[in-house]
Amino acid sequence: MGGNEFAFFLPDILKDDDVVMLIDRIFDTLKRPFQIAAQEIIVKGSFGISSYPKDGEDAEMAMYNAKQEEKGRFKFYASQLHKRLHQTLKIETALRHAIELNELKLHYQPLVDLRSGEIMGVEAHLRWPRQDGSQTSPADFIPVAEETGLILPIGEWVLRTACEQNKAWHDKGHVTL
Repeated sequence: MGGNEFAFFLPDILKDDDVVMLIDRIFDTLKRPFQIAAQEIIVKGSFGISSYPKDGEDAEMAMYNAKQEEKGRFKFYASQLHKRLHQTLKIETALRHAIELNELKLHYQPLVDLRSGEIMGVEAHLRWPRQDGSQTSPADFIPVAEETGLILPIGEWVLRTACEQNKAWHDKGHVTL
């Protein structure tokens, strides 16, 4: 567990309702301000709850999901949560490799003036072709990139690549792009 993470092992708890009552008591205690060196401090927490052996041995999944929510909440472990977090981790890891290996691609869609037929500009569309020939939809990888902070290096790459392509088009005489 990290510096702001704690685990409670409650071997005598038999029902989820008992856990909820205990967490409610903890929340009530945390609502009261603490005084440290004349400074009033209010602590808020999030709880992820999993039961062994029903939920397996990985208690962290529920905690990380609860931490993503507003403070002062609790979440029970759910197998679909595990699947979603596992999929997110897979995408994040593969996306990090795709960035390092320059596997992301931009596809350009022309913007055409319907009256004159002239190309007025282009839209750049980010694509992630996978090594196995499949494509990962931006709807799947953009939220993961935003959640993990990878959106910043991706955004920088997109901007740099689009500018380089635009310059190449200008050098070839396509000055309207």
